[in-house]
Amino acid sequence: TDASRYSSVASILGTAHQRQPGLLDDGRMLTTVLTQLGRRQKGSVVLSVCRWMAESRISMNRFHYAAAISAMEKSRRWEEALRLLEEAKRTLQQPDAHVYNAAISAVGACGQWERALQLLEEMRAGSQRRRPAHRASSEGGHLLRPDRISFNAAIHALASGGQWRRALELLRDMEAVDGVRPDLISYNSAMSAMASAQQWRGALMLLEEMEGRGIHPDAFSYTAAIRALSGAGEWAQALRLFDAARARVVPNTVLYSAAISAAEKGRRWEAALRLFDEMKTAGLMPNTITHNALLSALGAGGRWCEALNLLRRM
Repeated sequence: TDASRYSSVASILGTAHQRQPGLLDDGRMLTTVLTQLGRRQKGSVVLSVCRWMAESRISMNRFHYAAAISAMEKSRRWEEALRLLEEAKRTLQQPDAHVYNAAISAVGACGQWERALQLLEEMRAGSQRRRPAHRASSEGGHLLRPDRISFNAAIHALASGGQWRRALELLRDMEAVDGVRPDLISYNSAMSAMASAQQWRGALMLLEEMEGRGIHPDAFSYTAAIRALSGAGEWAQALRLFDAARARVVPNTVLYSAAISAAEKGRRWEAALRLFDEMKTAGLMPNTITHNALLSALGAGGRWCEALNLLRRM
């Protein structure tokens, strides 16, 4: 139960605090504790640690709040992430981008793209306000200005929510309006939105734009473009793009799987089988998507013996 969990946390931290008072006072150890618990998806324990800190009169700083909010993302508890952000607003007077970025990422990961945009707009509004000099303390003096991480998290949230138009618009606005230059992650997030919506022209436009700006596409970039093409029925162009991609990047399992899926869409079982063999020769491990695409391609081509052999080897 929550009560027994809190009792255990309070006992452990209380004992450590009594035996080594300075261990927890500087904040860094507790940041590490919150971060490690978050990585293990122990969201309830993280909340217990935050409660213990409050009851022990150990002030939470921006790093504590960011770590706790990130833990809520990993535990899929976006409501708690927003509650912690509201608490940070009261405690810190003005949380900085570090805290807000964690919150945008947390709500976005849980499909709450509208709230991710609301938080980004809060940051934009906050960057236009100047706080009085007497409030520029060690915790309140950090500027609330959206940075590249803020925009990337918001674009990713939009992509996850199927909002490809808004994702593209935000990619444009981050530099034109806010003066923040997009990077590889920015473009990849927007291309992911294009792939999910089968907007292959938009995906290719972004791929070309990246190269023109000196941002080198990686395997994820090409995978997104190939997915957009094959999803829209442009399987032949998808396979051509794969051939071009492997001359520029080292293909991974996901990129090969996207190409095999494109071959399956075009009922090209020979191409699918050849790509599968190339994968294994390169030492790459096929995943479920790879196997399913190849099985579909072999089945559509009437290659039942090869399909059965593949099933036996899976």
